[in-house]
Amino acid sequence: MEGFDLSGINARVETDACTHYFRKSWKAGRCLIPADGWYEWLGRAKSKQPYFIHLADDQPILMAGLYETNTHANITSFSILTTEADGALRDVHNRKPLVLSAETGEQWITRGLAADEIAALAHSLLTAERFDGKQFLSR
Repeated sequence: MEGFDLSGINARVETDACTHYFRKSWKAGRCLIPADGWYEWLGRAKSKQPYFIHLADDQPILMAGLYETNTHANITSFSILTTEADGALRDVHNRKPLVLSAETGEQWITRGLAADEIAALAHSLLTAERFDGKQFLSR
């Protein structure tokens, strides 16, 4: 896709909002990344097993993200916000995407929110009890 950088990085919601790199995006570049779920890998080196983490009701998820456009290079890039894993998700990985409900997602992309409103939304994530995981066999 021309003019769009898909090599986005993850950003820690606990700390990266305060960094120079994400400050502009935190205020005016909030986005949602729709997905069916995400993969985590368990194990060591050649014996890693993929786990697909998804909502237990198989509905799509909305991951909170930040985007920025570099007009000089004609590139738009994005990052997925992550937070500490909770509940059973900690058994798979210590981090997880910041997954929002549809209602919170709609608020997340609203322009003109105050910093404290944005911070509150970033803590309105879906908890581990809403998710399920499927193990896939490696080849």
